[in-house]
Amino acid sequence: MAIVVSNLNLNRKNLMKSNNLNIPSVSVLELQTHIAYSVLRGNLGPNIIWGTYGVAKSAVVEGLPSILRAAGIKINEKVINYKMSQRNLPDLLGIPKVDGEHTAYFKPDDLPREGRDFHGDELCILFLDEIGQPSSNTIQQSVMQLINEGRVGSYTLPANVLLIAASNRATDIGSMSKMSPGASNRFAQHWLMESDPKGWLEWARNNGVNNLVTTFYSMRPDYLVEFPDGNVPKANLAFGTYRTAAELSNVLDTYAWADTDKLPIPEGINLVDLEQKAIYATVGQDIGADFCAFLHLTRSMEGLPLPAEVFNAPKTTALPFDPSQMYAVAFSLAQNVHTEDEMQAMFDYLSRLDAGEVLEVAVQLAVKRDENLKHTQAYIQKYVNDSKLRNQ
Repeated sequence: MAIVVSNLNLNRKNLMKSNNLNIPSVSVLELQTHIAYSVLRGNLGPNIIWGTYGVAKSAVVEGLPSILRAAGIKINEKVINYKMSQRNLPDLLGIPKVDGEHTAYFKPDDLPREGRDFHGDELCILFLDEIGQPSSNTIQQSVMQLINEGRVGSYTLPANVLLIAASNRATDIGSMSKMSPGASNRFAQHWLMESDPKGWLEWARNNGVNNLVTTFYSMRPDYLVEFPDGNVPKANLAFGTYRTAAELSNVLDTYAWADTDKLPIPEGINLVDLEQKAIYATVGQDIGADFCAFLHLTRSMEGLPLPAEVFNAPKTTALPFDPSQMYAVAFSLAQNVHTEDEMQAMFDYLSRLDAGEVLEVAVQLAVKRDENLKHTQAYIQKYVNDSKLRNQ
């Protein structure tokens, strides 16, 4: 079925999301959807993804095999990740050899090969990562030949290889090689990967990221990509990205499950202080300080209502006024709600807050922990019946 654009008066500024690259901003899911529909149509034209550090450019490519397989496309699960910053010209052209009176090249082993990376008409993905950071201009010219002509040296790119490239922008890294207009024009589409906090939080909840981490970033989504324009201060070695946000989960799990039987705590070491230093080492001082304050608050819950108090008297129990405290209480309730009455009490209590998103976070955490809570009347009324009424 063809896609019909009903409103031709599209707002160009909304599509471009104010970037100076003259290309549209997209989320991970949007770009995966575009590429999937292109492949279903038989269009394997190369796409290139631009964006700052840790903004999930690789996640677009890594998630494609499962999406395409679900759509009935035969595809190898393995994505061939070819990092241009780590390659030299012989890696791409192959080592020269004498062939009679001519010079020929051994075929490079890392590029897609039938029988090893795919079989028959099976699709294979070649991911040219860090294409804007080649080790030399010569190798960039050779890879552009591969993209444009489907061959380089003695190697010919198989017809069923889906080629996707990714790069930081010039504002992200000083060593970025500027792509010439001719090279740029060899890509079918250019995309700018935008910050997508909602999409990342959904991914995080579905992939075992610690609930304390997802709750914190629900409060501070701006911390997920701390420098969206890429202008990271040179003195900052640790800063906020999707990648470091996920790593925070590993830090919390490390200290929550520290095996002090196998490794007794050395004399003079305070694990609470060491955990805080590990947090700072992961996301930097600014985000680290706020996250540690949030941890302290949620762990102590001193002066805040306990879940039992809320469940017993949701309409009269005192409300927190500080946003961090609101989320701390929401997190505590989401971890302790089990019954129909407790679910209703949580809705009644958190609905009294001016910040409606706090209830949304609590409900998402609760049903993620226990899907049976989706069958409670409070949940059905809010998310099923109300949705039906809006669609009538």
